[in-house]
Amino acid sequence: MIGIKHIGVMDMNDIAEKLKEIVNKDKVFEKEPMSKHTSFKIGGTADYFVKIESELELKQVLELVQKENLPFFILGNGTNLLVRDGGIRGVVIQFEQKKYILKEQEDGAMITAQSRYATC
Repeated sequence: MIGIKHIGVMDMNDIAEKLKEIVNKDKVFEKEPMSKHTSFKIGGTADYFVKIESELELKQVLELVQKENLPFFILGNGTNLLVRDGGIRGVVIQFEQKKYILKEQEDGAMITAQSRYATC
């Protein structure tokens, strides 16, 4: 692939440590099976899988991947996504959705959840 830096063994440890400086260390996974994150439950591993909780974390992770010339993929809910057996090179970023509002109504209840961020 043109323009994508090969990730060596030594580099992987450095990248993981840099990601853990941005995001809580229990939210950074190396060689994460993508089958855990797709509705079809198939696919190889991601070099790095990062769960972020804020726009600031997103900004800092994107700055890191740009600086290190790493490919990245923004993952939504993982529905209707097929990941090849060879996995995903670089960093997979997923937003944790924690904010919601529960309102009782006459005919039941309405739950409003914070939407995931749009990407361009």
